[in-house]
Amino acid sequence: MVQAIVNGACNAEIAESLKNTPETVKTHVKNILRKLKARDRT
Repeated sequence: MVQAIVNGACNAEIAESLKNTPETVKTHVKNILRKLKARDRT
């Protein structure tokens, strides 16, 4: 998932590749960013 984020994939693209829902991906991304103390993906 982290590699997909780094490559610029959107939540929907990540969800499709991982066979998950975009909402699940959004939650995981939010948690990753929180742990990295980052505000957003940029």
